[in-house]
Amino acid sequence: MDTLKAFISIFAAGSNRDKVIIITMSILAGVLGSLSLLLINQIIDAGFKSTWLGTSAFITVSLLTVIVKRLAIRKMLKFLEENIARIRLQLTEQISEASFAYVEQLERSEAVTRITIDAKKINGTGNLIIKAFYGTFIFLFSILYLQWLSVLAFGIFVVLFFTAVLSIRFYNPYIEQALEDSVKMEELLYQELEQLMRGFKELKINRAKSDDFFDQRLLPLLKKLKGIRKNALYKIAESELIVEALWVSFIAIFILFSDSNAVSAQVLIIFFFLDGPIVDITVAIPFLVDAKVAAGRINRFQDDLKQNKDRKIVPAVKGEEVDFDVLQIRDLSFSYTDSEGQITYPFGPVNFDIKRHETTFIIGGNGSGKTTFLKLLLGLYHPYSGYFAIDGKKIQMRDKGHWFSAIFSDFYLFNGLYGVDPIDESQLSSLIYEMGLETKTEWLGTEFSNTALSTGQKKRLALVISLMEDKPIYVFDEWAAEQDPEFRIKFYSEILPSLKAKGKTVIVVSHDDRYFHCADHLIKIDNGKVSLDKTSVLSEETTELN
Repeated sequence: MDTLKAFISIFAAGSNRDKVIIITMSILAGVLGSLSLLLINQIIDAGFKSTWLGTSAFITVSLLTVIVKRLAIRKMLKFLEENIARIRLQLTEQISEASFAYVEQLERSEAVTRITIDAKKINGTGNLIIKAFYGTFIFLFSILYLQWLSVLAFGIFVVLFFTAVLSIRFYNPYIEQALEDSVKMEELLYQELEQLMRGFKELKINRAKSDDFFDQRLLPLLKKLKGIRKNALYKIAESELIVEALWVSFIAIFILFSDSNAVSAQVLIIFFFLDGPIVDITVAIPFLVDAKVAAGRINRFQDDLKQNKDRKIVPAVKGEEVDFDVLQIRDLSFSYTDSEGQITYPFGPVNFDIKRHETTFIIGGNGSGKTTFLKLLLGLYHPYSGYFAIDGKKIQMRDKGHWFSAIFSDFYLFNGLYGVDPIDESQLSSLIYEMGLETKTEWLGTEFSNTALSTGQKKRLALVISLMEDKPIYVFDEWAAEQDPEFRIKFYSEILPSLKAKGKTVIVVSHDDRYFHCADHLIKIDNGKVSLDKTSVLSEETTELN
């Protein structure tokens, strides 16, 4: 009962009307099934003689049982599909509304498991739930009939039934724990398989590394997962065997003490009639336990997402003009922390200005804090202290994402143009040609024909998308790092000046000291602090800056 209640609780927001219809049809199917049992026993009472009316009644009741049961199953499956779709929509919306810092640390396997595998486990139990409901109501009505028919049979059955319930309750915690552990192992396996696919070339060229990865990581994990799943299945099988043994014991004990052949025949009919529903209930239990575990994980995941929900972003005003002279950064600081809340890397405080229509380069060594600043600038991180301001007026950068088009060093390349409406296809084709991608991909009206490109080509296609977005401020994080000399020169000598000429504000993270002279403003960050703030950079000065 706890398992069923916990499982059903995830659908609390579902239609009450649908719930009432499903339960009513399940009860009706159970009543009709029990009625067919009464009709059979009437035939036994009549000395195994039946009339056309009795036979017709039995056939009618049996057909109605099948029809009502089928309708209940269809209604339950529809109910589950709608509610699983709702849960998946809630999860995706909650993930999109969660803070970037939380999602950044969230294991991708966890989110995928909750939205797909766990939801599928719940969805796959619809047929079993109706069978379990149907079996339960037939069971209840049949037991009442059994009590009226034979007190002895009823007493023996009650003792054996509660023994079976206790055995199931004894095994269920072990089964739940094993299933919970198996899901954790499956998530780890997902992570390792992702490593296998992403690092395939490194493993392919180094046999020792490949063997070590399989022997030390994948195989032990697969063996452990197999052992956990096997243990859960053993516990399920043992639980079912105990129920089966108790069920069979009922026959032997009742026949031993019964003194009426007619009553014995009727009791045995009830017994054999209940065999199907009892099997349905027994078979459903492990799946309901698995669904309960999945529902619990989804609930916990939703709770985590709620706790890490970001403040609602103020929507952009259509046609809003980005009108400012200076974007000011004042005493801005941020700190990375470990799982225990201890600071692992402090950034800031930093102070400098970014002028509108200028090209600003952010330079510095790896790990100096350049990307951290970009995430603060773009509102992905929230500063621990300090603020951003435009012309002296404080602003929240999380509300200004519509100002920016950004390409990070670890960017993701979408296969379509989202948020660009209308799409100027002639301009898009021209940009694809300009980036040397005309033989690699083309626009098909809704998506690009090919995004399986080299890293440099992907960055050029990302730049095409960024230029199509036509934002007031552009942010490029090491865009030229994977480009060949032709496109590296093109980026610094043509694209950046072109954006500036169009009145765009451009912020570039770069290690290319040969091109620092292309910047109007140079900011160097070392260990989370600004060590250089220089304007009107001269080419002869650049060699000593990086």
